[in-house]
Amino acid sequence: MIGNERQTNILADRYFSVIVGDLANLFLLFVQVPVIAGIICLIWSGTKADVRLHMALCLSAIWLGLFNSCREVVKERALYERERRLFLKTSSYLLSKIYILALLCAIQTMDLLWAVDYYVGLTGSKILLWVALFLGSMGGVCLGLFISCLVSTRDRAVTLAPVVMLPQVFFCKGFMPSDSTHGVVGTLKKLMLIEWVGRAFEHFLRVGRDMVILDAFLDLAGLLLYILALLGLSILVLEMEELT
Repeated sequence: MIGNERQTNILADRYFSVIVGDLANLFLLFVQVPVIAGIICLIWSGTKADVRLHMALCLSAIWLGLFNSCREVVKERALYERERRLFLKTSSYLLSKIYILALLCAIQTMDLLWAVDYYVGLTGSKILLWVALFLGSMGGVCLGLFISCLVSTRDRAVTLAPVVMLPQVFFCKGFMPSDSTHGVVGTLKKLMLIEWVGRAFEHFLRVGRDMVILDAFLDLAGLLLYILALLGLSILVLEMEELT
């Protein structure tokens, strides 16, 4: 039996070849960034960056990851089930997706941040800002993979993606009324991916002016736990399907 690490690497190589070989889909994945960055820069052109711009960046990072991954399991369901009966480990299969999607998200979020910083301007450490956006995008990746594990067709995955994304918009800072962050709404807000990404991003914006680095890394730790929980749920869903 192939070991976990070697199996993951083999699957990642295959997945990378599939993505690179599909030029139309690859173009669609990369054209998102200039379109999104162009819209953001157009809206905030000639103005100062504010909390709405910061949240727009964080939401864009989440969306990129979500869109990149929401079809990646369901489109290979027949192949996955066949290989699973032979030797495939569910964790290796999902990790191989994450490895390649992480590379894609790293490039996308770097380009997005560079464009907005160049045309609008952002404060704080650009490297740390990119870390926040990258991890937010990876949270979107794991959210997309979870959706892809739940549904039975690609059409349903594509339909669910914006439905899952909308609560991230509704609960983000700058959209919600300031007096509605308590009770049930406040609890739901803390369960949203945008809450953790946005908090870390805003903390990193203040690096050099305030000592907030510890708070930012605590938010990133929460974001990492969020990502691991989504990955665990995706593995659980695929494993449970085999028992039914």
